[in-house]
Amino acid sequence: MKTKKRHLVILMTLLALLAFRTKASFAQTNWASETITGTVTKNFSGTVNLNGKITVDGGTLTINNTSTTEPLYIKRNFNDNNGTEADMFLIKNNGKIIIKETEATRIIFDGNGKTGRCFHLYSRTGDNKSTELNLEYVTIQKMKPQSPGTGSGQSTTSMSGLAIYVNWDSSVGAKYSTTYKNYVRSFHVNIDDCGDAKPTSETAIGGGNTDCAIRLTASAYCPFDMSYCNITNNRGTRTYSGVFCAGGPTVCCLLNMDNCTCSGNYSSGWGGFLLWAGGNSYAATAVVEGTIPTAKAIITNCRFENNEAGYAGGAISSEGTVDLSNNTFVGNHAKVGGALSAFPYTNASDDDLEVCGINLLG
Repeated sequence: MKTKKRHLVILMTLLALLAFRTKASFAQTNWASETITGTVTKNFSGTVNLNGKITVDGGTLTINNTSTTEPLYIKRNFNDNNGTEADMFLIKNNGKIIIKETEATRIIFDGNGKTGRCFHLYSRTGDNKSTELNLEYVTIQKMKPQSPGTGSGQSTTSMSGLAIYVNWDSSVGAKYSTTYKNYVRSFHVNIDDCGDAKPTSETAIGGGNTDCAIRLTASAYCPFDMSYCNITNNRGTRTYSGVFCAGGPTVCCLLNMDNCTCSGNYSSGWGGFLLWAGGNSYAATAVVEGTIPTAKAIITNCRFENNEAGYAGGAISSEGTVDLSNNTFVGNHAKVGGALSAFPYTNASDDDLEVCGINLLG
């Protein structure tokens, strides 16, 4: 009898622990808007409702998932408020965000049906400041652009870089420097289902190069590294969009992309996945410090499958320099260049598409 009672006590204890763990795994935390200027570490588990913009102004923010077995969800819980609250996370003035997880503890940033972007790296050329975003095992999903004229607190304009927006404001004088830069490193990062709905007709939604998932823009030196990333089912619905859009002629972007999969993406205009228009034609008044690398996209061992562009370049449209090596293209579609297109527009003298060892299928 004592043995049975002891077993019953053990069983009840185990059930109580299981109930507590289940409850904890679904625990929800509210994270209010704040500005971070120092070195701050945020530890969360379960689900976090982000109720306002987090500004990393000269500080370093590290986000950790304290669970060892389950992902952490950080959900957007506010609309963009006509663009004034566009960002979940704004990084500026030497600010950094660092997230380093594992597949089991992946951190998932979810748009949660709200309008706005996830990460925004912002610098001004005259300030001599850098920004950095360092992501490992992160998912960015369901980020939506503003819907003109619909819904309370929503914007009447479009939005660039729904997942990641690198913006170097050149209004205070153009400066290109290897010391001051916006740097993004993404390792095992998934970007999924970002963008507006795919148009029901061939006509794109307005002009411009906004509403893309990733955008590198303005006068800057912007190195962007992607390894083992999955970019899937995103949509760029402006006429000059792409899902990953980099340009134009005074944007010194350097994309290193390896072992990534890009599938099911759509652009109303050029480049079902990538619209590459980075150049090195600095303005006559620009200040150049150090030896700035040639703007180019280097893409190696990647797979592009079932991407679509309304006009040209079902997977990639190049107006700058793109080096392709050992990549596979399957089932991509466009009116011109089912997989690839290259043409001089932003910088005719640098227009170049180097291809080595690719597979074109379907």
